[in-house]
Amino acid sequence: MTVYQPVTGEEYGDIQSELDDRPKSPDFLLCTTCGFNASYWIHNSYSVGEKYILKETPLNTIRWHPEHQCPDASITLFLSENSTIPVAKEMHYWRDSDSHFFFMARVEGETLHKVWKKLCPDQFKSVAAEVADYLVELRQFTSDKPQTPDGLDLGKGYSVKPGETFVLTHGDLTSGNIIINDGHVAAIIDWEHGGYLPESYEWKQLTSDTDNYHWQRHLLHEMEKRNIGPFERKDCENFGWFHSSEGDYRSHNSEPFFDQSIMLKCTNFRNYIFDGESHLSEISERNRKRRLLAERNENSIAAEKRTEEIEFKLKVAERKIELYTEFSEKCRPVMEAFWTLSLSEREEFKNKAKPKPEQPEWQS
Repeated sequence: MTVYQPVTGEEYGDIQSELDDRPKSPDFLLCTTCGFNASYWIHNSYSVGEKYILKETPLNTIRWHPEHQCPDASITLFLSENSTIPVAKEMHYWRDSDSHFFFMARVEGETLHKVWKKLCPDQFKSVAAEVADYLVELRQFTSDKPQTPDGLDLGKGYSVKPGETFVLTHGDLTSGNIIINDGHVAAIIDWEHGGYLPESYEWKQLTSDTDNYHWQRHLLHEMEKRNIGPFERKDCENFGWFHSSEGDYRSHNSEPFFDQSIMLKCTNFRNYIFDGESHLSEISERNRKRRLLAERNENSIAAEKRTEEIEFKLKVAERKIELYTEFSEKCRPVMEAFWTLSLSEREEFKNKAKPKPEQPEWQS
């Protein structure tokens, strides 16, 4: 197994040379037994045999707060036990000091984003109708505060109105999160944006989405037919404030610069994809910033060492001054007595104080 190291050059020629010399992607299987599902590289997912998928997401990145990924597992497990809404099966969630992990059964089919052009208009409308029906069932689950089914608070900074009801929501119904099999909805996946949220949340998310206009238009139409929206402007404004506070809740100190190699622990394939010929300018800028950061760190370390040396020298000088002062105080009475003597007495005292030269043994 080979671990891919990102290219290090800053000039386009150097970068291109490194890209030409690098091994090809088949050599970058993180596990030669399980393999890597390249079609899901953006989600950092791994195929575990033919029946299961392991998805890993970083604990701290520009995008996610450490606790934000928890709703995915919580909602998926809740719906699999309490509804007919198709979701990923056999979901298991855990985390370590670096990442969230989601282990689940593979869903047969492809995303709507991939197959929508293959669907006839009637099939497309049928898929939208199925999802809207599942939304009706989903919104039957309610709460008196924004949270996940397992109690994770999603509303820090959000002012709850008296009597306000929060409905279970997906929050990201893009075409990439709908799995289609044989022209029907096989699963609705990726619930990390979901939870018990304001009634207008789902509607506002769809009207703000630009992922697929045709999908957006059909789904909103089917939702209206089922009395899910449209919502008044004031409701959307309330949503906007909630969404803003949710963003604050997720926020944290971001990395010093955009660098996928520090965003994810499992970076083998992602690094290989990012370090491509279409990203020469980004690679150059990334490596330049890495170099500058390393230089700043080196300069900082050197400055700290110089400061330590100066502080040590100052301490030595201060100690010498202390010793000289102590010695002067001890000698003061002798010196005062010495200066009271006459010149002849001083000379006699000096001569007596001078050490006599040692004579060789043969002269003694």
